[in-house]
Amino acid sequence: WVSAYAGIEGRYPELGAFFGFRPDWKFHPEFYAELILALDDFRLTHRWGGRVEILENLWLGIENQWPENKYFFRLQYSPIKIRRPFALWRYSPELEVHEAALGYKFDEHMSLEFYYYSGGLKHEKFGLRGTWNL
Repeated sequence: WVSAYAGIEGRYPELGAFFGFRPDWKFHPEFYAELILALDDFRLTHRWGGRVEILENLWLGIENQWPENKYFFRLQYSPIKIRRPFALWRYSPELEVHEAALGYKFDEHMSLEFYYYSGGLKHEKFGLRGTWNL
């Protein structure tokens, strides 16, 4: 995937890869790894985690992120069908970081979302993020 931001100072396009595994178990768990490359300074972020489907298309999980080596809780509403809204919230109590998105999937490849990031009062950011899934 490739993402670009609009109206958010200090956020640059990113290139990412998501690898997930969903065993056929109760609660439909997913185990995943994600690599994110910032295209301004080529900084690499790694994430790995797991999540379970607590209601249809509503996922609750926990993930770890490097280079910070801190954990995040994750709540995500992600419908399978296209032309549907979606939502995401991530929170790290250790970093005191909130990240949220409310968006719309236009097709199987493109989405647009209202994006919010808070790393404290001095680091609040709100804008748009477009994503193209390859």
